[in-house]
Amino acid sequence: MQDAPPPEPAAFLDALARIEGSETFRASRQARALLRYLVERVLAGEGERLKGYTIATEALGKPADFDPAADPSARVAMRRLRKLIEDYYAAEGANDPWRVLLGPGDYAPALEARAAPEAAPATPPAPPPRRRWILPSAAGVIGAALLL
Repeated sequence: MQDAPPPEPAAFLDALARIEGSETFRASRQARALLRYLVERVLAGEGERLKGYTIATEALGKPADFDPAADPSARVAMRRLRKLIEDYYAAEGANDPWRVLLGPGDYAPALEARAAPEAAPATPPAPPPRRRWILPSAAGVIGAALLL
């Protein structure tokens, strides 16, 4: 089965660069490296290949005899990465044009365009014109009554 076409590479790489350069990710070299590895794999069309074992051996440097059932390090690293991404978009990345999505249980990140905020109308609609009722003067009422 063939992977779906990769998302817009330039947008994905721009989103990655914003995250990597953020204050949220500054202190975590491992999270930056892991996210870069995941994005590069997705852009190479290998998103379906990403599993706990693959991530542990290729991105986290675990040996080939790594047992993901016995060692939760890949799951822990992914959980931490998801939390950092969530923190990033809650603060620094709140207005980013693109959002990297990495849901629970997912190993392949996705890219989502940030919805544009709804534009408020420039000016509120004008109220309908008010009718002015002019009360005739007493002399006008008497004159009109005499004419009839």
